[in-house]
Amino acid sequence: MGEHPPTAMVLTHAHLDHVAGLPVVIRRFPDLQIYCTEATARIAGLVLADTLKVSTEQGFPMFTPGELKRTLERFQPLPYFDRVSDHGFAFTLFPSGHLLGAASVMIESGGRSVFHTGDVSNVDTPVVNAAWLPEQVTPVDAVVSESTYGDTLLPSRKEQVRTFVAAIGETLRGGGKVLIPSFALGRAQEITQILQTSMASGLLPSVPLYLDGLTRQMTQTYEELLPLLPQALQNRRKS
Repeated sequence: MGEHPPTAMVLTHAHLDHVAGLPVVIRRFPDLQIYCTEATARIAGLVLADTLKVSTEQGFPMFTPGELKRTLERFQPLPYFDRVSDHGFAFTLFPSGHLLGAASVMIESGGRSVFHTGDVSNVDTPVVNAAWLPEQVTPVDAVVSESTYGDTLLPSRKEQVRTFVAAIGETLRGGGKVLIPSFALGRAQEITQILQTSMASGLLPSVPLYLDGLTRQMTQTYEELLPLLPQALQNRRKS
């Protein structure tokens, strides 16, 4: 790294396992530009602020408030499909599904190309569309792919949602309350939309829905980024 320092960083999305070390990287390379989508830049700021809060409370802060501020100043938000060629190589971001703002990256250098999928999902959810696919096969020299569920056959999404809603309905109709522990980013917003839609359609009784902790900030940010969310969700908000 000392002999060949990075000229730019491309951030695929804002989940904690992808952003927690950014201030440490910027500590070593303070002029490094971090390219990502607008949504990723917004969400990453919340994730890093929460990481600083929690790690400080635990007595082992990974970075300082000043380092967090300097990191956020290095973000360079980009729209999908814009090709950037300012650093001796070129790259383009494409929607990868998975999370609001998540991207796959096409990297071009020296006449060769590498497609990095990032974390990818080919299934629509209430809060993010499935990964974008080109109309025609696009040749590349190499593919770098995530493989979290590469060898696992998961139940269909519709079946998972049906089972989830049925269990909640049984509890509510029996007079109970439901506590749902969830990741604050992505999953919580998805669950919120499933519950609201199920209440509107009569599958669930209409009951108050409470959000706590970081989930509240994340959901508010999703609302502020409504134009970047699926069209069906935008239409629901308008109506």
